Formats: sequence, C-alpha cells, structure tokens
Amino acid sequence: MIRSALSSDGTRAIVIQLSSSDLLVGRALKKCDTLLVRFLCCASIAEYLNYWRKRSDGLAMRAAVLQAAGVPSGENFWGLGLAGRLARSPLLKSLDSAPIYGPAPTVDTVELCRLGVMLRVVSDLPNWRPRTGERKESANLEQT
Repeated sequence: MIRSALSSDGTRAIVIQLSSSDLLVGRALKKCDTLLVRFLCCASIAEYLNYWRKRSDGLAMRAAVLQAAGVPSGENFWGLGLAGRLARSPLLKSLDSAPIYGPAPTVDTVELCRLGVMLRVVSDLPNWRPRTGERKESANLEQT
C-alpha cells in the first residue's frame, strides 16, 4: 500500500507499507527475495506517480524520482515499464540490506530515501495540505 502523509511538523512523505500477511509479500520477505520486494515497491511508486500525473505536485514528484533514479528525462515510461526502470536503478538500493527480511525481522519501519522537491506551499495533493483549514493559495515555493 502506498499513500501520501503530512506530519505535524510539515514534512511531506510517501509511505509504502508491505503487509507480511499478503502471500506474495510475506513469502518474499521471509525468503529474503530482495529483487521481488524492490520491484513491488517500485511498482507501487510507479502507480502512485501515475495516479497523481495530472497534478503539478505529482509531476514535480515524478521528476524528482526519475532524476534520483537516473532515468533520462526524455524517456516516457509509465506503469510496469517505469517500475522496471526504477527497480534497476540505485534509488532503492538500501532496501536490499534493510533489516526487514527473514522470519523475525529486527525492525518494522525503514526509511528508504529522502528527496528534495520544489512543491507549492499549499499542495494540490490532498494529504499534503495543512489541516488548519487555511486554503489560501500561494505562488511561493518551498524546498522540502
């Protein structure tokens, strides 16, 4: 499962959750199949980027992810093609050595990467908007 999150300190995040109770994911985690786990995470990211493709902050996230993955900017990959490109890139390489594998993993949560992206102050992604009720739009950009 993948979702957007806004913490109380204003940090925006994309959270990917792998359910070990799922047959495919659980087996991959127990058998330490890092390639399959990385591909499943990349497929989630690719679908997330596709879902928000009509929003300006979604396009900014796509550009940042493609740049971090080393995918040429002229390439127009979406869906599983993009997932395969992301899985081969060094973007989520830290997932291979994360302590989430085996029958008794040592951690439940791991931060895979952090990207700096220029986004709007009031995002056009609903889960990245402040909960204060203020909906005033601003043209100022901030680095997060």
